[in-house]
Amino acid sequence: QLTEALQRIADEEPQRWQRIIDAHAALLKRWALDSAVLFDAIADRVTFRTSRGNLTLPAYLKASGGTIYYFAHEDQARAMALLLESARRPVIDAQWFAEAPFLKCYAEVRGVPIVEEANQPGAGLLQRVRPSAAEQRLLDELREQDLEVVAARFAPVEVPALVITPRRMRLAKDAAQDADDTAPSDPMATLLGDYAKRAPALKRVLHVNLDNPFVQQLVLRESAPRLPALAILKAMARLLGGDRLEPHELIASAQTATTALGDLLGAPPPRPETRPLHASWLEAEAGLAPLKARLVAERCRTFEALAAANAKDLAAAVDLPPVVVEALIRLASSVDAEGASG
Repeated sequence: QLTEALQRIADEEPQRWQRIIDAHAALLKRWALDSAVLFDAIADRVTFRTSRGNLTLPAYLKASGGTIYYFAHEDQARAMALLLESARRPVIDAQWFAEAPFLKCYAEVRGVPIVEEANQPGAGLLQRVRPSAAEQRLLDELREQDLEVVAARFAPVEVPALVITPRRMRLAKDAAQDADDTAPSDPMATLLGDYAKRAPALKRVLHVNLDNPFVQQLVLRESAPRLPALAILKAMARLLGGDRLEPHELIASAQTATTALGDLLGAPPPRPETRPLHASWLEAEAGLAPLKARLVAERCRTFEALAAANAKDLAAAVDLPPVVVEALIRLASSVDAEGASG
């Protein structure tokens, strides 16, 4: 009855029908998967988020050359946004509710080609190519146990490499974490554990851009020590790619890159004589309110300055009880260099 009522509105009140579509697009897309009548009523009128704004599928197909290109997962969004800066065709962001299933249904019903970017090498923005012997030696140096390395060409050429992580690998990692957090007697723990065991068969994929000048320079300089440069290349690829990095992984990638840059300079980076004091540390470790944390950090810019501060003077300056400031001073004095940098 609901479908019949919507069909009457579509036939008799097209403007009202369009307002309904605009207001309830996500829900209608999902319903349309189970109703051919509803699908036909909205297929060419509902819009999708694309790299060129919200478009209906007929308008999108006219711009794309007749093929649906899309990505469906958050893990791909960063890499896709980067690649699309230089792409000449629009791509649909289908990571939302029912978007990808609707697109697949549309492609099947209308006989339209469809490509999921980042999951169909050679068909999308990342074009895999056959490397030369020298290029293959570079790829071999970059390979790791859990990292597949492939030769590719893609725009922008300024990006030397991108890491794409299969969504199943991320799901397996999440399942392993959930299994650890679930009671062993819970049947769900067994189910999650079985799924997580498939993770070792999955690998992240490092796409090395053979059009990038830095990559070509590495290929040509086989005789020169290039391990630091390779480390920087891989760190950049993770930061620029589709990996959903946890904070500690971001820090590790930054540390890898800076260490490699120090190696290229021929000496380790100088150790700072002072350790910066950040408001975020005062909030997380000392429990200060954001405003008070910012005042203390602005007045005592380093751990050393806080440890040497006069409790009474500092308390008056930042409007905190002296007993709280004394506790801050003791805490700053007990933090070693490694703890401060963390």
